[in-house]
Amino acid sequence: MKYNILGGVALASVCDENMLVATQKATEKVPAIKKVNETGAFVWRMLEQGKSLEEMAAEATVKYEIPPEESRAGILDFIKELKSMGYIAQ
Repeated sequence: MKYNILGGVALASVCDENMLVATQKATEKVPAIKKVNETGAFVWRMLEQGKSLEEMAAEATVKYEIPPEESRAGILDFIKELKSMGYIAQ
């Protein structure tokens, strides 16, 4: 399954902090700024690339050296949070 992220939102790194920054139109639907950790930024970049959950979990498993079930569950939790906030289409 691939996810549709809201247009008009960019990942920005400022002073070693990662933030999702919404442009004018997108701020009508989501907060102007949402801070995300390094893993959240990693997942967001994969969402921008249109990767499926399976592809994201495989990459996270290698990058973070964790079991596939753990990476899949963590990614799903983050996606659920993004969906509830409007960053990903329901």
